[in-house]
Amino acid sequence: MKTIFIGVDGGGSGSRLACRCNGEITHYSSSEKLQLSEMGISETANQLCAQIKSAFLRAGSLPDTFKAGIAAGIAGCDDPDTAVELETVLETRLRQIYPACDFEIFIMSDLKATILANCPPSAAHFGLFIAGTGSVFAGLQTGKPIRIVGGYGPAVFEACSGRQLGRDFITLLTKVTDEDLLKSEGSAKALISQSGLSKDWLSSNRGLLIKQLYTSTAGKAPASLARNCLLAAEKGHPGAVAIIKTHIKEAKEMIAALHRLHPLDAVAIHGGLTQNDWFYQTLKHAVQELSASVFVSRATASVTEYLVHFAKEQQSKEKQAGS
Repeated sequence: MKTIFIGVDGGGSGSRLACRCNGEITHYSSSEKLQLSEMGISETANQLCAQIKSAFLRAGSLPDTFKAGIAAGIAGCDDPDTAVELETVLETRLRQIYPACDFEIFIMSDLKATILANCPPSAAHFGLFIAGTGSVFAGLQTGKPIRIVGGYGPAVFEACSGRQLGRDFITLLTKVTDEDLLKSEGSAKALISQSGLSKDWLSSNRGLLIKQLYTSTAGKAPASLARNCLLAAEKGHPGAVAIIKTHIKEAKEMIAALHRLHPLDAVAIHGGLTQNDWFYQTLKHAVQELSASVFVSRATASVTEYLVHFAKEQQSKEKQAGS
């Protein structure tokens, strides 16, 4: 029977999929998020089912009967019982579409999937810092459960998260534009220029930006401005630099808390904000100050490919157990 393996890395900003068929792995992406804590089990299962169905269609002509091993890392899927429930609901949805097919489904949190994909085999205690729309630090020690520091969401301060950087940058923009109105200092002009924005854009969007400060605890709205804050800081704007210093200090303290508990061998830094090399190097330097023995690097492993291999390995283990 033909077998297909699919890995899904589902996050709050979109999803990435990898499909292994006929020995080749193909990658896809979707703008549709997979955020269990916001969407609930039923909606998450429906969206996940739609993305898997799309991957099946892209795999080409499939027989009426085939086997599929599916492994997914889903944002907000931190509870093992919830993961099992989502597996059951997803399998029901898929069997309604493909009644003659066999499915083996393995679901975990996106954080766990990213940790497992990037953990060096030689590391007894590995740490992963995610600086994306949100932020979290997690540690994996051999034979122990994953320890998590932070990751509380936008209702509290999220060090080195796009959401929080965006919020802080909006506050800075508001402050300097008010100063210009009162003192005619021209400080807004420098910030606008160094952050890659324009005066016309700010004039048109100032009211919307203020509104986002009141509504951003429900989503990721200000995160798009994080890159502008990083640009301004990289170019030396004192207000933007002060924001980044505060975030780096808080992130370093998060990592240090786990490092004190169990000294880290290696730390990988992951997430969209690390696409700014200046920010990545600044955060890397701060982490390396904890100990010269800690190896710090970007998290470069493909989570979707790891999940494809995970699904394949789990299927092999179940075959061996049944033989």
